[in-house]
Amino acid sequence: IRRLRADLRDWGYCLIQDALSPEQLASMRKRVDDQARAERMAGVAVWMGTAPAPNEPLPRIQFVHSLINKGKQFVQAVEHDTEGVHGAPVIEQLLNETMGTDFLMSPFIGIIPTPGNTPRGLPKHQATAPFSVPAAPFTVNTMFILADTTAQNGGTLGVPGPHRILGDLGPGQPLTTPLPPAINLEAPAGTVMMFEGRLLHGTGVNRSNATRAILVMNSVKWWMRQQEVHMMSASPEVLKNGSSKLIYRLGGLAGFGGIEAWNGPEYLVAQRLMIESGTYKRVGELSPDSPLEDLAAHYSWRRSQSALRQAPHQPETLPEIKARYMLSDYS
Repeated sequence: IRRLRADLRDWGYCLIQDALSPEQLASMRKRVDDQARAERMAGVAVWMGTAPAPNEPLPRIQFVHSLINKGKQFVQAVEHDTEGVHGAPVIEQLLNETMGTDFLMSPFIGIIPTPGNTPRGLPKHQATAPFSVPAAPFTVNTMFILADTTAQNGGTLGVPGPHRILGDLGPGQPLTTPLPPAINLEAPAGTVMMFEGRLLHGTGVNRSNATRAILVMNSVKWWMRQQEVHMMSASPEVLKNGSSKLIYRLGGLAGFGGIEAWNGPEYLVAQRLMIESGTYKRVGELSPDSPLEDLAAHYSWRRSQSALRQAPHQPETLPEIKARYMLSDYS
């Protein structure tokens, strides 16, 4: 792990060999391949990442979004559960050290360059932040390599090292130091590449005759806005069965970004499931003269963790309302 720390610090990325066991690799690759093919067959595949080639309507890179809805092993990857990812403790340790233990997951996607995809520019994920500092990254990516990767099949392009130059520049400052050339990642299937948000990187051109699948999980500081609103994307089953660790990393523990309030840390699963079922009822305009049926309505806020915690101590709740809700909801 000392070597991994040093590589991540000095070059902006590191490679964890055999992070997926052979069985985990085979399972994850089959699930991704099956899902991607089914989405193509269903006409719901997402093609993005580059511009289409001339005279072609779509890019040649398929993205598989919202992986947490599409297989148990993807949920295990978010939770860093060794049942799904053999090297999970090492991955989580490096994320804790670079991001802090309260990081969130932004997107978790599959990226599948098909033969002949057009070149992609070299963005840095931390460009979403309006400033850059040399001390530490604000985002770190975990990339699961599901096929042997070479320059021939478009291994991810990266520019090793300049993340530190870019961090030292400060926001809005021009780059005057020549950067080293980009190189293609070469690594065997089952490797996990971790790279920080200031690394210039991009999908290489797939010159082979086969597709090349990778998964990328982007982790961000807890105060950053996530690229995907997981609390809307996640299926009800994932939310109902998810551990507190999973729900937290999906952004479901509201400090800021709450629903109708942000009254301390609160898991938003109940609110999302009520919205899903069409039973969510918001607190609207009220006054002391409002009819009892309005004051006593089954507002969804009553089922929030904050409301349940505070309800027994509310100083002016009408007796009729207290009797209606106390035994079923607050006991």
